[in-house]
Amino acid sequence: YEELAQELGLPLGTVKSRLNRARRELAATVAIQLTPRMRVAPAGAAS
Repeated sequence: YEELAQELGLPLGTVKSRLNRARRELAATVAIQLTPRMRVAPAGAAS
């Protein structure tokens, strides 16, 4: 974290909070993608 903060010219707390937020958003996105979806047959699709 310290190296990133120094390279980006940002406070250490800012780097940590932004990375934490990004990890949470990524986890939420992955969870949505891995959640099975129920498929509903379109009306009139039965034979």
